This record gives sequence, C-alpha cells and structure tokens, in this order.
Amino acid sequence: MFKEFEGNNLGVLKKCFLIMLFLTSFHLVDAQKLAIKTNLISDVVLAPNIGVELIASNNISVCLNGSVRPWDAPFDKMRFTMINPQLKYWFQRPLCRLYTGIDFLYIDNDIKIKDTGYKGDAKGIGLLVGYSWILSNQWNFEVGLGLGGLYVNQYKYKGEKGEFEPNQQKWLLSPTSCSVSFVYIIK
Repeated sequence: MFKEFEGNNLGVLKKCFLIMLFLTSFHLVDAQKLAIKTNLISDVVLAPNIGVELIASNNISVCLNGSVRPWDAPFDKMRFTMINPQLKYWFQRPLCRLYTGIDFLYIDNDIKIKDTGYKGDAKGIGLLVGYSWILSNQWNFEVGLGLGGLYVNQYKYKGEKGEFEPNQQKWLLSPTSCSVSFVYIIK
C-alpha cells in the first residue's frame, strides 16, 4: 500500500490512537451507548470509511473517524489515508441535535494532477459544528463541518516519482472535516 506509514507518520497514528484510547477509557467501565457511522462524502469518492463514537458524559462524546483510498479512482488520481478524532459537546444530549467541538486531522496523501504529483502529509486542528437528526431509536442522520489550521508538508514530483522539488511546508486555513453521515446507535 503506502510506504509513507514508516517512521514519523506511524508515530503520529500511534499517538492519535493512544489519545483517543485515553479519552474513552474512563467511559468503557459504564458504557451505555456506542455509535458506528459512515460518511457518505467519503463513499462518493470511493474511500472506505468508518467512524466510532462513544458517549463520555451527559453532553460529551468522543469520535474517531478513519478513511482510506489506496487506489486511483476512475475520475481522479488521488490516494490517501485519513484519521479524524473529534471531541463533541452536545447542547441537548449526546447524539441528538446541535453540537460543537474540536477536531484533529491527519492525512497522508499522493495526488496526481496531469503529470505532476504531490506527495506528503497534513496535520490540523479545527473547530467543529454539526447537527444530528433522529430517524428512529437506533438510526440518526448527521452533518458536520470543521474549519481550522492545517500544516501541509509535501513534495512535488514529475512523472512516476521521477524528479522532485524539495519539501513544501506551509500553514493553510482549511476545512478539517466535512461529513454527511448515517449513524447506527448500539444501546
């Protein structure tokens, strides 16, 4: 698949996983709700994805979303892996109606536009807002948008990873998450 997950990038994924494990560990003792979700936007771009959300308290939930596309699609030449942990504050009760929060983002990508490629990673943090509609006892429909800072580290190459330009590093104001999801709640 991707050789990019060697070295520092694997360390970032491990740290992200350990942080999420720590944030949710106090909840596992008295687990009442767990939600599993899929982002329809990722489905449209042919990137398998899954999200797991745990209720941490009366108004707080912790969510970990992931998506991967190790192949080129018929409509573009983009391969990526994405991890998107989120900490949400719900104004009513968890998994119901309006929420806000903080989200983090890690993307490892290889994008080709014509004969020029961009390979690298991005790390970011942003503010999140969203809404969840209850469809039934165990199904919700949720939309969310995060906006924040994204630190991009990439290099540009020509052809099939031939000549390349040195690393391009910069900060961008960017969406950190965008979701339109079906949510299944396990009680």
